[in-house]
Amino acid sequence: EVKILAWNFPNNEGLEKWIEQKGLYPITILSSVRPALRDTLFNKGIYIVSELAQFTPKVLVQKTGLPMNIAQKVIGEARVLTE
Repeated sequence: EVKILAWNFPNNEGLEKWIEQKGLYPITILSSVRPALRDTLFNKGIYIVSELAQFTPKVLVQKTGLPMNIAQKVIGEARVLTE
């Protein structure tokens, strides 16, 4: 048996509902994550907003080499979404 899973299929059980229920939002949902920042975070294995929200700005700067103001902004945005 093969089960199909898509954004809105099966009805009320698709990827959209699953992501919302589990809070597994990709970092690309954040408005401050532009392509270059996305690539930097992806290259360090950071894909999910809840993962990003757990970092302190200082640790994110050390891990990624981002400027402190960018780290603060993206972490702040991630924390707002995960509250």
